[in-house]
Amino acid sequence: MGFRFAERNIINIEIENNTFKVQYNQELLSNITAISVKAQEVSKTLKDNDAESINNACKVVYEGIDTVLGTCSSKKIFEGRDQDIMESIDVLMYIFDEINKFKNKKLSEMKNRVPQNREQKRNKQFKHNK
Repeated sequence: MGFRFAERNIINIEIENNTFKVQYNQELLSNITAISVKAQEVSKTLKDNDAESINNACKVVYEGIDTVLGTCSSKKIFEGRDQDIMESIDVLMYIFDEINKFKNKKLSEMKNRVPQNREQKRNKQFKHNK
């Protein structure tokens, strides 16, 4: 098996017995930034016991989930559940955490594969032998 672009940067995110495949790329990162900005704006207008502001916040979170995972993903995830802003935020944060784990894993792999000169190799061995 050789190198394939399509398979190397796919994140499998599992939520409520659903698996969503997300392509890790610049578009995803831009979308996450936009979602975060929009969520922060909405959080400033969120008021306790105000159904309208809670519904608006849920709508923004659902749109964010759909943007990252694909159209109607939020419907699949929350099907049969009452609307709950805290659960919605938990799901969105879980998605962001999974994406960050993937990014950190990739960066770690890349760091470990970078060619080193003799001095760097010796320093690495010295650190492990302590």
